[in-house]
Amino acid sequence: MTHWTRRRAVVLFTVIILGCAAATHRRTTGPSSQSAAPRRFTLADAVPIERFRDETHEVDLRNVMSFAKAGDVYFGSADTYEGERDSASATSPLIVAASKGAWMAIDLHDPRLPNAEWQFVASGPADGEVWGVLDDSLTHTGRNILLVHSTDAAVTWNVSVINKPFDTGEYDSFAMDKSGRGRLTIYLTPAKKHPGRAGFYHFHTADGGKTWSSPDHESDSLNPADDVPTDEDPPPLKSTPMQSASLK
Repeated sequence: MTHWTRRRAVVLFTVIILGCAAATHRRTTGPSSQSAAPRRFTLADAVPIERFRDETHEVDLRNVMSFAKAGDVYFGSADTYEGERDSASATSPLIVAASKGAWMAIDLHDPRLPNAEWQFVASGPADGEVWGVLDDSLTHTGRNILLVHSTDAAVTWNVSVINKPFDTGEYDSFAMDKSGRGRLTIYLTPAKKHPGRAGFYHFHTADGGKTWSSPDHESDSLNPADDVPTDEDPPPLKSTPMQSASLK
């Protein structure tokens, strides 16, 4: 083998190794953009809202926006209850608007994120533009975030998916400016098995959400305090704390 041939072989081997390493990094931290073409929904897909109400299902509307042409548009969920109605066993996101004299609901149920719920809904930056973020806050097992986007005042909607880093984490925040630069942040809580993964993962876009970068990791070594359940009071103290001072 000549010196030139050996050199080409070394270069080719190095390129293969670097390519494999980059592919492994992308699989670990998530894709650089949506992993599939956005799903599209329109008001033509809507059905009467009463179809989501019966003995085991309820509709819960939580946010509303007003548009000049579409009127009031609501964002909520169709919740499924089994037995006691203290908490839902399943949920599906809805967009509700008036059409032909009736309230109609678009069901955004997506197999990529079962039990998706609205985490954030906002209008802008452009006129008639709406952004929404869906995550699983019922079981906290969702591996994806869904971005819901409309540019025609809630008439049509595109739903795209962004994979969470390490297939886990919770929605933290979303921002988009008028130039099309935006950020989606997902938070991973500290875990004993992988303490170095904890922190904020920032996805960035420069084209109005058409593509998203691989996430930048902002580490976090804090351990948040536990929440106190709303129906639980601290146990009674055996003695009352006292404070005394002696004057000389």
